[in-house]
Amino acid sequence: MAEIKSLITPTFVSGIDIIGCQGGDYTPSEILPRNHLLKYLNQLLNDYDFIFMEGAPLNGFTDTKELLQFADGMIAVFSAEKSFSAADKESIKFLSENRDKFLGVILNKVEGENLDF
Repeated sequence: MAEIKSLITPTFVSGIDIIGCQGGDYTPSEILPRNHLLKYLNQLLNDYDFIFMEGAPLNGFTDTKELLQFADGMIAVFSAEKSFSAADKESIKFLSENRDKFLGVILNKVEGENLDF
């Protein structure tokens, strides 16, 4: 556990810390050793109320699907600037198939003048 705590970087916001990636275009299973960080997430919950993991886009990457086994839930992020592609529809199908972990969607890049309250 001490080894994992050495990877934690405090931020300027009290109570928010980061464990960053080391760069590269690899999936978690390609680079993580057998006894890797993700297996210790439950122990980190002793120190943190929430742990957020960022995964690569579902379209064309397997990272998020691999991380899902370690997560209690997932939130999808879509851009309001783009139309849904065939790959997006496959991602939505994946989210639907994992409904027990799917928590919702964030729609980013929304223009304020396009909102009707």
